[in-house]
Amino acid sequence: LYTYQIKDGTKETLEDFFCDIEGKAKTIIGKLSSHEQITVEDRSYFSLFLSYMWLRTPAFKHNSYKTQSKAYEQMTRMMYRFPQQKERMREFFEQRGNPMTDAELDDLIDFATNEKRSEIKLDIPQNYWIKQMLLMGNDLYPLIAMFDWEIYYTKQTFAFITSDNPFFLIPNRKLDPFEGLGLLTPG
Repeated sequence: LYTYQIKDGTKETLEDFFCDIEGKAKTIIGKLSSHEQITVEDRSYFSLFLSYMWLRTPAFKHNSYKTQSKAYEQMTRMMYRFPQQKERMREFFEQRGNPMTDAELDDLIDFATNEKRSEIKLDIPQNYWIKQMLLMGNDLYPLIAMFDWEIYYTKQTFAFITSDNPFFLIPNRKLDPFEGLGLLTPG
């Protein structure tokens, strides 16, 4: 999942990078488990750990690909709906010695914009997803560090359920149904 290819064709992996982050997180979890106060630096490292725990999953990769593909398809189809597009296409084909009639151009535009007549697929390279994940992780972790954190303890050994999504979003007020709850919701 975390393997990518560099320019010379060599394959690299992010496993060492994640191992380093997880090692620091383990130390911080140890401090929290011992009811020790964590430093600002600890909070920053742990926020980085949480951001990558959320972003580096196969489910996030799948949803990211799906969202990007749908956005690309919609932008591509929208581009052919502009009135000036027909004249651009006419010039394009005339410059290549293949003039087209209005009917032919209208048919091409309908083909490009009609989901029933054409399918647009986007092939996103693994390297691109890895780059996006790393950029998003770096953008997300300062926000997580600014959140209001609550650390819960239990005397029972196995009282909490853990997951790949290691935090909950809990609003500090009743939200309007149209407002929604997300990572950047205040409080």
